[in-house]
Amino acid sequence: MRVGVDTWVVGVPGSLTVDTKVLSPPYSILAIGDPPTLAAAMNIPGGAQDGVKRVGGRMVVQQADRVDVTALRQPKQHQYAQPVK
Repeated sequence: MRVGVDTWVVGVPGSLTVDTKVLSPPYSILAIGDPPTLAAAMNIPGGAQDGVKRVGGRMVVQQADRVDVTALRQPKQHQYAQPVK
């Protein structure tokens, strides 16, 4: 599943719903960007790593020089925005 700017996430312990799709642990996230910068961002105090630990979870961050993103996401129709001409 590919996450976009309009993706929504809700959940309870042991289950997440992302854009109407129910996911079960373990969760794997693939992020595009500079590996050291992304790894540092996960460890910002009060951030992702702390949030996962706070609810009893465990997070492992692996850095890679290359990632292949195979999931596609079709753009949704804009409800309010209009293209600039």
